[in-house]
Amino acid sequence: MAKWWFRQRANIFLAWVPISIEGWALYGVLIASIASLGVYFSILSAGAREFLLFLFYSGIALLLFSLIADIKTENPILLKRPE
Repeated sequence: MAKWWFRQRANIFLAWVPISIEGWALYGVLIASIASLGVYFSILSAGAREFLLFLFYSGIALLLFSLIADIKTENPILLKRPE
């Protein structure tokens, strides 16, 4: 049996609740990466170009998180496993 990192949240699409230390660690990595992107692009004093780059890279981080979380969920939402 595989060890699951997340479970689906009831009645909410694309919501994962961590159920293991690995799931919490992945959430920490996501928050740290978005915060470091904000610091790197100086988000409080950034122009439009830097802000758009921040949004782009934050979107990539969220997409990677979503894919990993979905793979490590017992009943995946995005990537259905063949039965």
